[in-house]
Amino acid sequence: MQDRNENLPRIDALESRTLLSGGGHWHFGGGRHPHVPANPSPAVQADLTKIAQDQQTLDADRVTQAPKLVTDRDAIQSAIAALDSQLTPLKQARATDAATWRQTIDADWQAITQDRVSGDATQLATDKAKLKTDRTAARTALKADRQAIHDLISNDAGVKAAKTQLATDQKVLQDDRAVLDADYKQLRIDIRAQRDAGSTPAT
Repeated sequence: MQDRNENLPRIDALESRTLLSGGGHWHFGGGRHPHVPANPSPAVQADLTKIAQDQQTLDADRVTQAPKLVTDRDAIQSAIAALDSQLTPLKQARATDAATWRQTIDADWQAITQDRVSGDATQLATDKAKLKTDRTAARTALKADRQAIHDLISNDAGVKAAKTQLATDQKVLQDDRAVLDADYKQLRIDIRAQRDAGSTPAT
């Protein structure tokens, strides 16, 4: 028997979105660290030196940017909290709609169950169609409720300003990682060139 809770619209609580931080493991160059030859060519050695320098820059910027990113996230949460008086009625409307549609769909399932017991095929088809229609209407209504909450937050000037500042502070680390990514790609190119040439630099 089909579960009556199957495909019921999900009621998602308003949650803060997880924001990117400056930390975490980073895979450079689209893969793992390349195998460096025992006797690296001058080009490969120069790549390794640049990688070490750029890694130091990233590490230093992580330390510098970390408190800024925390402040930025706190500012976003504060801006959202300032909207509480406007968010409360929207959340209540969503909760009310969710409860109403649950009752409606539950009643649809009860009617379908009775139809199966009575063997009324015509009424069963009618009630199944109603269930399908009500599910669609419920999803539409609840999506509109969620969108209203999302739009209020996203269009708020305070939230926008805080998110813009976060993006600005994150970009420092993103740029550092992009430089390192390019470093590792160049290292792979130079390692491949050394390998293809079969050269061993003189010591």
